[in-house]
Amino acid sequence: MPYRSRRRAIARRRAIAVLALLVVATSAWYAADTVGSSSPTPSVTTTSGDPSASSTPTTSPTRTTAPTTTSTTLPTTGRATGPGTYHVDTAQLVIPDPASSTASLPATVWYPRAPGPHPLLVFSQGFREPVSVYATLLTGWASAGFVVVAPTFPHTNPPPHLTTPATPTWTGIRQEGHEANHPNVLRVVLDAVLADAATRGSALSGRIDAQEVGLVGQSDGGDVSLALADNSRWATPRVKAVAVLSGTEWAPFGGSYFTGAAIPLLDVQSNADAKNPTACGVQLYDQAPQPKFFLKLFGITHMGAYATANAYRSVVATVTTRFFDAELAGERSALTGIGAVANRPGISAITAAATAPPPTGPPTCTTAP
Repeated sequence: MPYRSRRRAIARRRAIAVLALLVVATSAWYAADTVGSSSPTPSVTTTSGDPSASSTPTTSPTRTTAPTTTSTTLPTTGRATGPGTYHVDTAQLVIPDPASSTASLPATVWYPRAPGPHPLLVFSQGFREPVSVYATLLTGWASAGFVVVAPTFPHTNPPPHLTTPATPTWTGIRQEGHEANHPNVLRVVLDAVLADAATRGSALSGRIDAQEVGLVGQSDGGDVSLALADNSRWATPRVKAVAVLSGTEWAPFGGSYFTGAAIPLLDVQSNADAKNPTACGVQLYDQAPQPKFFLKLFGITHMGAYATANAYRSVVATVTTRFFDAELAGERSALTGIGAVANRPGISAITAAATAPPPTGPPTCTTAP
């Protein structure tokens, strides 16, 4: 991917004060599933430790400087760049929380060990789901040639002492209502990452194509991603594509949806999702302008296609990668034959039609505006 032709030149922004970035580098091949509101000016620092390192097959020693980039075998001309193409390194970021004068937002960055710049994906976690449960998907996108940033949102991440997110003792400030401010938090994260990438000498310098930014989120994180892409109150023109994984429009965000410029959308929804009813995924898809894709999953739970090694996650990984290859990296060939990958009896089906198949269960989405 680093040698792909670019549709746009990188937008170089004036460097802001950024503290030294300590990089924790993790080298691994991607292990694919084989079974069938203005923001304050942000600054960035780092901490050691990788919350998802246990999900990475192989690790290399910790480094205190940016890893040396090395070229890898280029994909065959005309083919989309898929998961497993590049080795992956990681870095830890600490970004000031815009809602607090003392708190901060830890974020993990996965990036391909290959010359940049690369398209950027910013991932938003689901409520009460640690970023680490998505590590296989995130590493897979990075191994396909994307820089992937995943912040840990305040007040919704599982407390470290709880081994099961659904533990009844989950009370206090960790409440879902804090999500109403998360589009602003996500915007701050995006600003901070792009500012660091534009700062000469930083670990992310030269690695990110600031003109090719995509958002992806799961569950409540999908709601947040959609808001920053397509909600009139929160949308930022930097976003060029969005993938919503079992998410929806959410009334507490305010604003209205799909009133601005059309942004390519991938909407993934299971017909057996008890937390995000099918009608919610269908409604947002039907309202969105084209280009858009609706990936319907059959018989899998709310988290089953994202946190578990199975055929569903394999489909999600391949389809999301091809979608962003086409919409951000300029590899239009990535969409060729996507039906052969996504249309699997009993597993999944994909459409790019104006409307999605009728919903399973309740016909309306009660949480949407």
